[in-house]
Amino acid sequence: MEYQKFNNHYVIRLDPGDAIIESIKKVAITENITLGSINGIGAVKSFTVGFFNPETKFYQEHTFNGYYEITTLLGNITTHNNEPYLHVHGTFGDDQYRIIGGHLKEAIISVTSEIVISTIDGTINRKMGEVGINILDLAKSKE
Repeated sequence: MEYQKFNNHYVIRLDPGDAIIESIKKVAITENITLGSINGIGAVKSFTVGFFNPETKFYQEHTFNGYYEITTLLGNITTHNNEPYLHVHGTFGDDQYRIIGGHLKEAIISVTSEIVISTIDGTINRKMGEVGINILDLAKSKE
C-alpha cells in the first residue's frame, strides 16, 4: 500500500494481497482521520460482504472467492470508542457481468485498488441504535 495526501484528500493505491478495510483503517489511524468519505475501484480475489437482517439483528455474511472487479466502493469514516470506525459498502462484478454487493467486511486485492478518502473537519461518533447497529450520534458531533 502507498498513499499520498492532497489538501483534504488521501489517494491510496493497494497492491496484490493488500486488505481493503485493514488498509483504510491503517491510514485513518496514522493520519488521525475522524470524519471522511471513502470511494474506490479496483480488482479483488476474494471478499466478504454482509447483509443486516433487521428481524434477527445480525449480519448474514458470505465470502466470495475468484476474480472480481470493484464496480463501486463507498463508505464513511467516523469514530466509535475513540477509534476510527469504517462503514463501507461494495459492489463486485464477475466475468459473467453479474453484480454482488453488500456491507464490506473485507476484501483482498488481486491486481490493484485506487481509493480516495476525503476528510471533513470534525468528528462524529457512533452509538448503538434501537435497530441493533452502530448509528451516527449527531447530537454529540464536534466541528
